[in-house]
Amino acid sequence: MDELEMFEVITRLDSKDGTRVEILQFKELQGSSDLKTAESLYFANQSDVRLKMDHIGLTNSHIRV
Repeated sequence: MDELEMFEVITRLDSKDGTRVEILQFKELQGSSDLKTAESLYFANQSDVRLKMDHIGLTNSHIRV
């Protein structure tokens, strides 16, 4: 699966200085070689749980986290 196909953008905010903040959601949780983790991912997928992450793109600017 292509990296762009793995995520969907839930929210996007673009500022005047070129900074972009996005909340991304994994479309599907992938498997794992660790049995316990793979089992947890399977049940999370069955429950329609989706992991989210923040993506911040900067253009000539900075951020303090």
